[in-house]
Amino acid sequence: ERFPSGTHRNFDSYCHKIEELDEAQKNILYDPQPSGGLLIAVRPEQERQLLELAKREGASLTSIGYLTAKSGSRYLKVV
Repeated sequence: ERFPSGTHRNFDSYCHKIEELDEAQKNILYDPQPSGGLLIAVRPEQERQLLELAKREGASLTSIGYLTAKSGSRYLKVV
């Protein structure tokens, strides 16, 4: 499969902050094509409210991970 070259540039820019990903996760997470942010971070107790708001506005969001205390240089673990 072919992916936009921006995918690789995004990976090079941010991979040091995100724990190990498989190829499919990398291609989705670093895809430069979305208009606007692909990742949104909220406190766990606010997740349900954000998902409800997104649904009302016609957006589909899915929780893909969580932020942890910084361990070395990694901030994000995708689950």
